[in-house]
Amino acid sequence: MNWQNFLDIFHNRRAGITEEIFIRSRDKDGLNPYQWVERATPRRGEHLDLCCGSAPLFLNSKDLSVVRLDRSQGEIARAHQRGAEGLVNGDALSLPLRSNSFTSVTVSMALMLIQPLSDVIGEISRVMVQDAYLNIVLPGGGPFIGVGDLRIYRQIARYGGSNTLSFPNGRGVRTIRTEAAKVGLTESMDDKRTFVFTPRSIEEAELFIDSLYLKDLPDLDGERKTKEKIAQDILAKGSMKIPLRMLGFRKIS
Repeated sequence: MNWQNFLDIFHNRRAGITEEIFIRSRDKDGLNPYQWVERATPRRGEHLDLCCGSAPLFLNSKDLSVVRLDRSQGEIARAHQRGAEGLVNGDALSLPLRSNSFTSVTVSMALMLIQPLSDVIGEISRVMVQDAYLNIVLPGGGPFIGVGDLRIYRQIARYGGSNTLSFPNGRGVRTIRTEAAKVGLTESMDDKRTFVFTPRSIEEAELFIDSLYLKDLPDLDGERKTKEKIAQDILAKGSMKIPLRMLGFRKIS
């Protein structure tokens, strides 16, 4: 199964799973990842929430007119159920949107997955007006998690049939910077934060495991005993650190 087919199945079966983890994760300032993104986004004009998932961003914003686009019908259905407006079922590789339409764009936890990355960046730039802002959230890396967290992440990766957790584009930072520069996007921000997810039950610990795009698991579930053991380790540890990185760009040409 290729990555795109896997992602289609994953998000249709598990719509909203990323939100379920992120909404209960906090950084040192008490913010969850969505609040972090919202604070970094200008509250004016027309906004595109690309790969919006279950639409957790800007639900209560009165200053932004938001278009929310996602490829997954399951995610769009869940977003619709919660009352989100401006929903579009579409592909990030060929946006069904007019050029020069948006004053800001967010892409949260998606650009490490979509290929070819150059096409996505080109489409994002196309729909941005001059001086528009783009904020991209990616998995973090580096020394932002402890030894205990790293050990459990490695257990989860092995459970998924790999030595490390990986994505089609890696974390994508270098390629995103290169492709953004080609289409007139100038980097304006590079912010790294660590969020802490604290499960309250074995079920929430298993949900954390399920959220990590383990591609090689049969029927997306894997061996039950192995999963239960990792979930018990997470619960015993008490929390898991989630390192994230936000790159910001501005369209200047």
